[in-house]
Amino acid sequence: MDVFNGGTTGLALEACCYGTEAGTDVSASTTFSADPRFVNPTAGVFLLKTSPLSPCIDAGDDDLTENDFADLDEDDDTGEDLPFDLRGSGRTYDHPSASGSAADMGA
Repeated sequence: MDVFNGGTTGLALEACCYGTEAGTDVSASTTFSADPRFVNPTAGVFLLKTSPLSPCIDAGDDDLTENDFADLDEDDDTGEDLPFDLRGSGRTYDHPSASGSAADMGA
């Protein structure tokens, strides 16, 4: 996946892991440059590898997780964090090999 900034200033990212091809003109807030270690990006499989462990696993900021405003889990609590990700998996999972315990970071 490529992200292009058509303007004349740098790219602003938040809570992201980006590859080194992004260059140095990146405004980084809770962001770092590293290979996110996707399973198979050329085939469109952007899951994070667990071996070797992706640096994005358990590296996110739980304060940046969106609220469940549409009540996706139908528990009548729209103020809670999103309970699962786009694949339907639990939004927070503490991977035993990762040093953190937060949601996975976007890549």
